[in-house]
Amino acid sequence: MLIMMQKEFEELTGVIVSNSEYASIEREYMSCEDEKRIFCKKWVKNGGAAMLAKNRLPGNGKMKRQGRNY
Repeated sequence: MLIMMQKEFEELTGVIVSNSEYASIEREYMSCEDEKRIFCKKWVKNGGAAMLAKNRLPGNGKMKRQGRNY
């Protein structure tokens, strides 16, 4: 398996990620058998960008109002 740099991942997926987000993605990549282009295609197809967007929301997507979760 070849090492994939963060910049390569961003170019292959079209998604800009933080260093910590990429660290998590890299662990996932290193644990699979896929070549980097295949991994990136699967990551996008399986909703990787949507999961990142959800995790970037304050409170991980939970709406808070006056101290209560909705």
